[in-house]
Amino acid sequence: MRWRSRWTVGHLERTPCLGGWLFGCVVALLWASLLWFTPANAGAVVAGESSTRAILSVEESIGFRETIKIGKWLPVTVTVRNDGPAVRGVLALELSTVSEGYARPYVTTVSQPVDLPTQSRKRYTFVVMFRDFTHPLVIKLTDQLETVLYTRAIDLRTLSSPDRLVLALSNEPALDSLAGIAPGKARVVYLSLDELPGRWDALDAVDLIALRDLSLAPLRPEQFQALQQWLARGGRLLVTGGANWTHYTHPYMRELMPLKVTGMVEIGTLSPLGSLISVDTPEDVRVPILRTEAIDGTVMARTEGHALLTRQQRGRGEVVFAAFDPGRAPFTSWYGTAMLWKTLFRLDETPNYWKLRRELRETFEETWIAQTLQLPLLSFPSHLLLAVFLILYTSTVGFFFWRLHTDGSARRETWTLIVLTLIAFSAGAHVLFREQHIQQDALLFEVSAVDLIPHSRFAEVETHVALLSTRKLTYDLKIAGTPSSWLQIVPPMSRDLQLDWHLHQDQVLTIKDVLVPGWGVRVFKGRGLAEFPMETRVLQEADSVMVRLTNNSGYLLRNCWLWRGPRVVSLGDLDDGEQVEGVLTVSPEDLSRGFQQARWERDLAHEMFRGREMPDLLRRAIVERSMHEVLRSEPAWPNQVLVIGWLERPLTAISISPGNVAAQRATMVRMRLPL
Repeated sequence: MRWRSRWTVGHLERTPCLGGWLFGCVVALLWASLLWFTPANAGAVVAGESSTRAILSVEESIGFRETIKIGKWLPVTVTVRNDGPAVRGVLALELSTVSEGYARPYVTTVSQPVDLPTQSRKRYTFVVMFRDFTHPLVIKLTDQLETVLYTRAIDLRTLSSPDRLVLALSNEPALDSLAGIAPGKARVVYLSLDELPGRWDALDAVDLIALRDLSLAPLRPEQFQALQQWLARGGRLLVTGGANWTHYTHPYMRELMPLKVTGMVEIGTLSPLGSLISVDTPEDVRVPILRTEAIDGTVMARTEGHALLTRQQRGRGEVVFAAFDPGRAPFTSWYGTAMLWKTLFRLDETPNYWKLRRELRETFEETWIAQTLQLPLLSFPSHLLLAVFLILYTSTVGFFFWRLHTDGSARRETWTLIVLTLIAFSAGAHVLFREQHIQQDALLFEVSAVDLIPHSRFAEVETHVALLSTRKLTYDLKIAGTPSSWLQIVPPMSRDLQLDWHLHQDQVLTIKDVLVPGWGVRVFKGRGLAEFPMETRVLQEADSVMVRLTNNSGYLLRNCWLWRGPRVVSLGDLDDGEQVEGVLTVSPEDLSRGFQQARWERDLAHEMFRGREMPDLLRRAIVERSMHEVLRSEPAWPNQVLVIGWLERPLTAISISPGNVAAQRATMVRMRLPL
C-alpha cells in the first residue's frame, strides 16, 4: 500500500490539473476513513450493531404461575434465548418501594451478569420481595455499553395474590381439593420438579407443598436442600400415594419422611379418615394404598393394620404422609377430602396483616443496630487522666508566664521554654487522647443472631449491617456468606438522602454505590439459613433444670450461658465436638415476679460482660435486646431455657471500598429449649 501511494503521488505531479483533483479526492477519502474508525464512532457502531442485530426471545415468570404474595420473598425467573450475535451484559430487576416519611419512592435494583453465546438459551432466577402493588416491576437487559436491548414493565396488579398458596408437584392436575385448606382464600398452583426453586427464601410465600406419585430423583441437590430448609423454618409438606410405589423408595423421600414403602395393598373402608373429621365415608370401596412401615412419626389414622396418615415433625414444620391417592376415586367425589386437608393443616385463619405491615415498615429504631449505636462508640479518656494532664499543663505554662513577669533578664530563655512546653504538651495530648475512630473513613457495625431451629440441623441467621461514615462518601459493600436476602432499613428521616440502592449478584453479593453523608448511617438487614447441628438434652426435676449440649457445628462457641428468668449459669467455651452440662435452679416465686424483668435484663447482661471494652459493650447491648425480645414476645418464656453463646468468627465475610474502614462485629448463637 505504501508503494502504491507513492507511485500515485509521483504520477499526479506530472498532471497538475487532473492530479490536484484526484489528490483532493484521495485526501477526503482518507479523512472519512479516519473519522469512521475513530474509537468514539467505533463504539457507536458496536452499540448500534448490538441493538439492531441482537435477536432475543425473553420469557418472564413472576412468582409461581403469576401468583405472588405481598411481603414475602418470591422467585422471578427470566429465560433468554439468543438467536443473534453473542451478548454480554447485565440483566436487572427494578422495583420501586414506598416508604413512610419520604416524598418519593426509592428504587431497589437486583442484577446479574449475562453471557449469551449465539444460539444459547439460559434461565436466570432472582428472589425479591414485593411490598405493594403500586409500582410495576421493570425487567431490563443491557449490553456492556449500557445499551438497552430489552425492557418490560410488569403491572403487579394483574397478578393473583391469595391468602394461602399451595404448590402441587404432580404429573396431572389431581389435587384441586387442597384448596379446601382455606375455602375461598387458597390457590393451588401446579409445578414440575424442574420449576421448584433452588433457594429456601424463594419458597417463603408457600404455605403447603404437595407431592403426588413422583420420584424425587430428578431434584438437584440445591432444590432438595431448599425444600429441607423451608420445612425446618415451618413449612408444611404433604406426600400422597400413587400408582407407582417405587417412587417412594428414593433416599430423598426417606429423608423427608422416615417410612419404608414395600408395595401396594387394597383396603375396603375409609372409616378411620371419617372419624378423624367426623364425616361419613363411602361404603363398599376398594382403595389401593401404599404398604408402609413407620420408622418414626405419629400414625393418625390406621385401618386393617395399615397406616393411612402419618405425621412427622421436622424442625418447626411438619410432613404428613397419606398412603392413599386423593386424585383417584372415591376421594375425588367425597366431600370429606377437602375437610380432611383443612383439619390436618389448620390454615384457615386470617393472616395477621397488622404484624405483616409492621415488618414491612421496619424502622431504624426497631433494629438491633439502633441499640448498638447508643453505645459510646468513641474512645474517650478517663476523667482522672484528663484532669492530671490539664493540671500539669496549666501549672507549667503558668509558672513560665509568672517567671516572665518577675525576671526580666531571662525573657528570651523563658519564651523558648514556653514554646517548647506547648510543643511537648501538644505532642503528649496527641498520643494520650488520640481517638482512633476519627482517623477512619467509616465504621462498620455488624450484629448477627444465629437462632438454632430445634429438631433440625439448621439455624436461622439474621444480620444487621450499619455503615457509619465520618465524611460524605460512596461505598461498595461486598458480602459473601450465609445471608442471601437483603433489605434496606430506612434511616431516620432525612429527605435529602438518596435511598436508591443496587445489589449485584455475581460470585459475591455487592451492594453498589451506597452514598453515606458525613456522620450519617446506612443500615441493611440480611436473612439466611446455615447448617448448625447441636445435640441437646433437657431434664427437669422440681425447681432444677439440667441442660446438656453437644457441639457438632464445626464452630467454637465462646462465653456460653444458660438463662432462665432471674438466673444465669456460665458454661464457658464449647469447642467443636465437646459436651458441656449446666444446672439452673429457679423457684416458681422468682419466675412470677414479672415487675423485676427490666432489672433482670440489666443485671444479667452486666454479669455476663463486666468489661468496658467495645466488644463487651457491644455484646451486652445484644444480650439486653435478646432478653427484651424473649420476655415481651414469648408468653411461654417461663417454660423455656435459653442458651446464649458467641461465635469466634463471623458467618458473613464483608469487605468495603474505598477508604479505611474499621469494624466492630459480634455474632450471637441462641437456642430456645422447651421444658
